[in-house]
Amino acid sequence: MRSGKVKKHQRLKVYLGNLSKIDAIRFKPTQRWEGVVCSVGMTLEEFAADAPFEAVTAERIFRGYVEPLIRIHDAAGLKNDFLVVAGDNAKSLYFPAFCKSGPIYDPGLPVLMRLNAHRHFGPVRDIPENDIPFREKDRRLLWRGTTTGRFHRTNPHHWEDRGSRYFIMRFNAQNENPNIDIGFTDILDNIRQRLADESDVNLDAHVRPKVSLAEHLQSKYLLSLEGNDVATGLKWMLASNSVVIMPPPLIQTWACEGLLKPFVHYVPVRQDLADLEDVYQWCVAHDDECEAIAEHGKAFIASFMRPKLEEELMVHLAEAYAKRVMIERPAKGQVGGHQLESQSDAA
Repeated sequence: MRSGKVKKHQRLKVYLGNLSKIDAIRFKPTQRWEGVVCSVGMTLEEFAADAPFEAVTAERIFRGYVEPLIRIHDAAGLKNDFLVVAGDNAKSLYFPAFCKSGPIYDPGLPVLMRLNAHRHFGPVRDIPENDIPFREKDRRLLWRGTTTGRFHRTNPHHWEDRGSRYFIMRFNAQNENPNIDIGFTDILDNIRQRLADESDVNLDAHVRPKVSLAEHLQSKYLLSLEGNDVATGLKWMLASNSVVIMPPPLIQTWACEGLLKPFVHYVPVRQDLADLEDVYQWCVAHDDECEAIAEHGKAFIASFMRPKLEEELMVHLAEAYAKRVMIERPAKGQVGGHQLESQSDAA
């Protein structure tokens, strides 16, 4: 994939994942679980009545996650029920649901679909009118974002339980390079509460002014850090003439982040950002290589911006799901776990 482009067969393999190895699967949500059972023709009112969300949240989820799937099933002439897990998913799910995102290395059974697309792919279309050539950009390494992701340790003895955004504080505490400009635009209340007992953590010291898309594009080097799942801005960063610096991705979406190759589509940095200064110096010393990497990133993300093909792929996935998955609808008012029966494909 030295050209940066992604082939159709590569994408389908990522999207369908482990479900491609199963001939048939029967799923009965007998209690409350992470997703919602949906059907073609379902209205917002019907969805809101069944879904365990407040009205505003139910409408947002319906418009961004359920409605696109209803449209695709309708376009394919499918009448089957299907499962949806909405929002930022970073967990392995062992039931067959349509998701926006999931782990690269242990996905479980979800099928990735192009969901909440406006938020993730919309800014890509704004790049051409705001971008400038790579050689005209300044040498600043830039990152802005909120405190999403893993800011507390599930295991107190393992720092790797933290997400990369946590380590911004440690990096900034020792950073002496004025060209590396990274910081938070907002501190979320839940993170402030979780870190309240860590006396050496001062989140507010790492708050920086917000930076517009056009201002980001003045910089040659853009840092991308995963939050609750993928980094939302990664897609427009790859579409730009800037080079992306990031830890190897752990989560992927419709953009197949797991197919991104270090030193082909992006420049890798450690998860804890301990080598960020060294990575920056490498980039400055390898201008030609960085410009080529930026071009490969543009070719990669362009693979996902062809409306006719995107529609074709989603229809294919909906049909593949319908052939394999049978949903037994739960009785109203049931809450708790679920039952799953499957028959694996011997091949």
